[in-house]
Amino acid sequence: MPSDDGYAAVIVNSEYADVFILLVAFCRSIDAKLYQRCGTHTRTKLGKLSAFKLMKAREDVREAYIKLGEAWNLSDELLDALEKVTCSLYTPSTATASNINDVRYNLFCAKNGEIESHLLPPCKDCLSKHAMRANYQACIWRRSLERNPVIPSPVGMGWKMETLADSQVLSIDWMEKKPAPEAVLELLVCKYKCKRSCNSQSCPCVANGLKCTDICTLSKCENQVDADDEMEVGSSDVDNDPEEECKFT
Repeated sequence: MPSDDGYAAVIVNSEYADVFILLVAFCRSIDAKLYQRCGTHTRTKLGKLSAFKLMKAREDVREAYIKLGEAWNLSDELLDALEKVTCSLYTPSTATASNINDVRYNLFCAKNGEIESHLLPPCKDCLSKHAMRANYQACIWRRSLERNPVIPSPVGMGWKMETLADSQVLSIDWMEKKPAPEAVLELLVCKYKCKRSCNSQSCPCVANGLKCTDICTLSKCENQVDADDEMEVGSSDVDNDPEEECKFT
């Protein structure tokens, strides 16, 4: 939609902070008020003011964002800085948290587990993948005025190639480690109590790549672990290092 069509406001549907940054960058070029709508279909909100206010108030946050896209490979120093920024978005202004897994766990406990997953920060594994994708995209944006810029493959930078119907398809690499410690995974149950089947994305377990447990409400669940695989699944408990796993999905 052209910006000169006479509209008083433009609403962009997106969950991502990088879209918000682009809106800020182009707000002077569009003769209309810009809003970003995010949330779920039952809980929507406009804008990402917390991130914007934090960026205005703290120089270290601005420096972290400025460094995005300077190099194709995301450095450990920049990842640590982005982790601290993300922690600040979910903690009081007086807090100095720098470990996103601890913030995620503490917030979950503070709400007694009664909190929607989209209100929790990502675990460090997911955050690192997202930061890699944001850095890769920022690198492309920095070269938007170059003629025929040399852009490397996104594989290994938050994306991966998967085989789908005998074809190689580029897909998002969400995480590498398990979504939760084994003890937590064993106690998971479909939150929304599937009524017909557990073989579609409507089942939370399937959507998160997990197997349903024995306490699934369906008498015949297609997503439970096969009897032949139970020994193999259970044998991994002894080798798990809780420090190497994310605390919650």
